[in-house]
Amino acid sequence: MPTITLANLITASRLAAAASLALATLGGWPPALAAALVAYAAATDALDGRIARARREVTAFGAMLDQLADKIFIATALVLLIAKGAISGADMLAALLILARETAVLALRRIARLDGMAAPVSALAKVKTASQYLAVFLLFAAALEPGARVLLETGLAVLWIAAGLSLVTAAHYFMRMRENRWT
Repeated sequence: MPTITLANLITASRLAAAASLALATLGGWPPALAAALVAYAAATDALDGRIARARREVTAFGAMLDQLADKIFIATALVLLIAKGAISGADMLAALLILARETAVLALRRIARLDGMAAPVSALAKVKTASQYLAVFLLFAAALEPGARVLLETGLAVLWIAAGLSLVTAAHYFMRMRENRWT
């Protein structure tokens, strides 16, 4: 049974934030709430691991929950942004690349664990996740200001950067798995 720790509770709150983001976006609640939920999720992603390490409460469950919470939050945000038309046309390819990468790497990391290999998150993958949070924050923030074209364009540019980082980090994970060089 997983140990309940402060860090794990903070991580789990990202799952509640994803559900709240869906309710806020689909319910027509103020766009500021959606942007605040994205900022909250990004902040808790930066905070939970630090707390776990500081309190010496790092667990395999917490590490798995952290990755899952990030993937669920980002996937929820991307689907909502597509549904609301903030991501459309060719930019949907960037979102789909991110979603495909997240699914593939989640499966790969599970296989690695089943084979008894550790599958640590790379530094570049942390940058990738931060860029995903920044992209969705900017895209939700663009809804705050009608005509905030610069926020929308910047958010879409960062989304493409996140998609590129997604592909690079996925390739890196697959090469490490193939070469059996997980540490």
